[in-house]
Amino acid sequence: MHRTVRTLDLTKETQASPLATPRRARQWRERSDGLEARRKPLAKLEGRRRMPLSGLTIAWRGTPGLDDWVAYIAKTKSRKLILADRASERKVKSLLTRMRTMSKREVETLAKG
Repeated sequence: MHRTVRTLDLTKETQASPLATPRRARQWRERSDGLEARRKPLAKLEGRRRMPLSGLTIAWRGTPGLDDWVAYIAKTKSRKLILADRASERKVKSLLTRMRTMSKREVETLAKG
């Protein structure tokens, strides 16, 4: 059996940080003044599902990892009947599962608004 042994060469200089010198650090501060680190925008998800027993279409939207999920009854004549507001993704998904076996009247009594 052949075994390769790798050794670490400590004689080479390690690469210095770009902000190692005071001049570079000052240039970095001046360049980024007023411009904070840009963050990648959070991905929002949305969907809709027609409930088999009640025949209602339930729509939802939110951001994974945040508690900003909303579920509501879509295609109502005058107003949106909100089922969940500022809830977690888990709560909304479990609510959708529970509503699959509910009648139209039960779903509408569950709704706020």
